[in-house]
Amino acid sequence: MSNFKVSEKILFNPDATLAFSELEKQGYKINPRRLSDAGPLFSDDYKKFNFPFSDETIIYVGVEHCNKMSSDEQIARKKCNRTAFRVLDAELGGKRVNVLPSSFGHFHPLELELQEIYEFQDYGAMVIDHDSSVRRGTDFVIVKPKGKIAVPGKCNMTIYGFGELETWDFANPRQNESNKDLQKQKGAIFCLHHSPQDMKVVFALNPKYNPYSTEESRTISVDVSSNIGKDIYEQASQRELRKRFARIGIRLATSDMLPGIPGIPTELGLEQIVERKDTKFQELFNLK
Repeated sequence: MSNFKVSEKILFNPDATLAFSELEKQGYKINPRRLSDAGPLFSDDYKKFNFPFSDETIIYVGVEHCNKMSSDEQIARKKCNRTAFRVLDAELGGKRVNVLPSSFGHFHPLELELQEIYEFQDYGAMVIDHDSSVRRGTDFVIVKPKGKIAVPGKCNMTIYGFGELETWDFANPRQNESNKDLQKQKGAIFCLHHSPQDMKVVFALNPKYNPYSTEESRTISVDVSSNIGKDIYEQASQRELRKRFARIGIRLATSDMLPGIPGIPTELGLEQIVERKDTKFQELFNLK
């Protein structure tokens, strides 16, 4: 499993069924997500796109190792979950655009200091919308390849990519509850798309999350080259782009700006850390 990317084996491989079978033999559950699954989570911005494929098209795939019903022995040997996302071709206002990958968001209801850890294999982002009972505000973190981010409990979190994206994550399956109730009511918090013609990435904040934002301020357009993720990451390191996000109530940061995660060595990949399962790691996830 560690020698290939899920996206290469599943999203873009004509032998995807064979790849599913191989992964299932290794103890993974395959969770394909189709355009029809995302539709109920669309904000008004997503509804403006014209997609040239059927509702049954797979837009991302989760590969899950263990769940809350697994035995103690299985959970003790748990590996990283993986998720592979694809860019979606679409038409908007007569122009071809690339709708950038998204998980469309979910809520973690448990009050945990650490819910799960993600490691991005490509440039991407995570939006963490904190429950006001824990912390006010929304963080939009741009993550570089091999960058890690800790997800707390009592928050809504959404993954975004700036091209094809694969993420790895780890959580205790018995305390990793989630739901999409808010997203079904309001839609995803952001909609991101890339215009190859204009060489821009557009970040559109769903106004239902900030009713005080104006139509003009809620849409942030960023100039990019062909290396979209790197360009966004570098600009997020600069004050100007962070100020533009701050005007609509969003804290923009890069993964390099985040504090270290106690018990998670930055020099090791998440898969290595999971395999070691040292005492501190076990304590982080209440696995002892």
